[in-house]
Amino acid sequence: MIAIWTHEGTIIVFDLEVGTVSARSEHEAWREVERRRAMKQERRAATAPR
Repeated sequence: MIAIWTHEGTIIVFDLEVGTVSARSEHEAWREVERRRAMKQERRAATAPR
């Protein structure tokens, strides 16, 4: 995972699992990464063979 802060104060996070996230704060960016990971995990569980 890579994080870049812009001159405007935006943080851009590059995560291999969920892609790119852009946010106004570091806390908001990590929260969005976790939200996307949870959504991805839910989708995997819903499509898993039983």
